[in-house]
Amino acid sequence: MYRFPLRIPEPWRVILTQSFKSTELAQWYASKGLNYPEHLALDIVVGTPEFQQWATYGATIVCPFPEATLISSEPGTDPGSQKTGRFQISYKEPNGDEIIMGGLHCSEVVTGKSVFKEGDIIAYIGNGGYVLPEPTVEDAYAGGHLHLSCTRRKAGGNGVPFDPLTIFNIYEPFRGADSGFEKDIRPIAWAMGWSKEKIMQIIGYLTS
Repeated sequence: MYRFPLRIPEPWRVILTQSFKSTELAQWYASKGLNYPEHLALDIVVGTPEFQQWATYGATIVCPFPEATLISSEPGTDPGSQKTGRFQISYKEPNGDEIIMGGLHCSEVVTGKSVFKEGDIIAYIGNGGYVLPEPTVEDAYAGGHLHLSCTRRKAGGNGVPFDPLTIFNIYEPFRGADSGFEKDIRPIAWAMGWSKEKIMQIIGYLTS
């Protein structure tokens, strides 16, 4: 198995909130005009049972494979936006199968890079797009999670979605420091109605 594709500090852990092929959110999806009768991915938060919301937003998504190639990506979005930052990477297994790993709801996605080595940062968890609970000005971090999908494609065949927990060890994430205060600039700016540049100016003034 591969390590789980998140870099988080001790003592945080990876927490599964929606399993592969869950139908629990089907009615909520339908209320948004989305036809998703089942959840072909995992929904993931991080932290501890008492401390998840702020811990999850901005947590680092990393490459779990020896080497993977970027297929597609879209930039991150502010909380409350119906658009979502997203990415897809491709890894060729020794047996020739291709695994495509995708992530949704990213606050930021790394740009200018097409090949990722194990442990390289791909993106950061956010809460753009259709998330539940939906973020509000009072709770700008609400709904933050990683929607993690995996598809296996055999040579000459079509991709078939499969449960990411069959290849990723949820008990063995990558370990490292918190991604820092900068991860909070986007939700703070959205909640206060300020630009990210203005907040950075204030931080610079307070720390100078």
